[in-house]
Amino acid sequence: MNFNNHKIRNFMNTNNLKALFMGIIIITATFLVSSSIANGPTIAFAQEHGVIVSISKLPNQTVDASTQLTVSNIGPGHSSGGADINIPGIGSGSVVVDSQIQNDNPIIDISVFHLPGQTAQSDTLIHAYIGQELSVPIDIPGIGSGTLSLSSP
Repeated sequence: MNFNNHKIRNFMNTNNLKALFMGIIIITATFLVSSSIANGPTIAFAQEHGVIVSISKLPNQTVDASTQLTVSNIGPGHSSGGADINIPGIGSGSVVVDSQIQNDNPIIDISVFHLPGQTAQSDTLIHAYIGQELSVPIDIPGIGSGTLSLSSP
C-alpha cells in the first residue's frame, strides 16, 4: 500500500496545531479555575473558632461554670460569638466574645451580662488571640470578683 507522504504530513500538521491550541485552552482554563478556587474560600467562607469560656471563684458561686461558643468572622479582622452561661449559685446570663485586630494588636473583649443581681455589664479586655489558653480576673458589678478563663475545645 502506497500512501502519499504529502497527505500524511498535512494530516499530522493539522492535528499538531489542533493539539497545541487544545493544550493552551486546557492550561488557561486550569489556571483560571485554580486561581478562583484559591481566592474563593477566603471570601466565601467565614472562619469559625470554638471557644470555651469558664467563670470561677465568684462570691456565692458553688461550682465552676463553663460554656462553649463559636466565634465567627463578621468582618476583616473582626470575629464575634455568644452563648448562655449558667453559674451555679448565681443564675443564668449571657457571655459574648468579641475579637478584633487593632493596629496589628489582637484584642479580645469578653462581656458578661443578664446575671441575676448584676448591676452593670462586665467587660474584660485581653490582648491575645482567639485560641490562646488564658485566665484573667473578672469583676461583675453587683456580684463580685472571680476568674475568667478562655480555652479551646
